[in-house]
Amino acid sequence: MKQMSLKTLFVTLFIFTIVLTSTHNLIAQTIEEPKNSKFNLHAGFGTNVMVSTANINFEYTFYRSETGLVKLNTRLGFGAAAIFWGSSGYGGLGGINVLLGEKNHHFETNAGLFVGSDYQGSETFYIPYLELGYRYQKPTGGFLFRAYVGVLGIGVGFGYAF
Repeated sequence: MKQMSLKTLFVTLFIFTIVLTSTHNLIAQTIEEPKNSKFNLHAGFGTNVMVSTANINFEYTFYRSETGLVKLNTRLGFGAAAIFWGSSGYGGLGGINVLLGEKNHHFETNAGLFVGSDYQGSETFYIPYLELGYRYQKPTGGFLFRAYVGVLGIGVGFGYAF
């Protein structure tokens, strides 16, 4: 049996090490970060002693902080409102909301305006709204739940983020 020289042994170990470490990079997998949802679609129902509302809302996230702690959304919706001492009818709402929270649980604030027309179309009414509440929504999307209190009363909402 022939004995290997020290130089040959060193070169063999060096090549073996290079091959072993380079194959690790070849078979390594890159893991993509899950994408954050940008759109929300939800229905809400609320009431107090003066007003009742039911609406369907679409939200778009136009700002998200790098940490994900703060999100700003625009909100557009369509629904119905009944003012117990006056008008009731269909209309639309627009506003902005702020979500605070990094993971699934968020503190939520909403502000905007509901513009409606009575069922005969003869009278236009305006209802400003301001809400504070809780929202369950995963950053990557899926089911969302809202519970809130505000000018338009106490309400809940359910929807989907995508």
